[in-house]
Amino acid sequence: MKILMSKKRVVQFVALFCFVLIPYNIKAQANVYITPSTVVLSGQSTFTIDVMLSNVSNLHAYSVKIVFNNSVINYQSSAKGPFLSTGGSTYFVTSPSPIIDSVELAEAILGAYSVNGSGKLFSITFNVV
Repeated sequence: MKILMSKKRVVQFVALFCFVLIPYNIKAQANVYITPSTVVLSGQSTFTIDVMLSNVSNLHAYSVKIVFNNSVINYQSSAKGPFLSTGGSTYFVTSPSPIIDSVELAEAILGAYSVNGSGKLFSITFNVV
């Protein structure tokens, strides 16, 4: 056990050494996430999820394909979120494919504009089978 502790201290020292002495450039990383993160399904109901984005830079367009189990849930509808529209007028398209159990969503800002920051890309509603 004592050897394990000394190896741990060496790793901590090396990590601290790299942190202090090696120059680096920190940039925020964009994140895509879904809210709510958990949904409890109950028979014959609907639920909506929001696809969110944080810390993005120079976003002009996106395209997303969501695949799901059609024996559990069915696609009902989708709506674009307000985030990309902060850069100007947008074009939003949805292509559901019930045979393949998927839906594709895409949105683009019309013109040479882009957005930065965080916000909601779109919402999608499903029916529970």
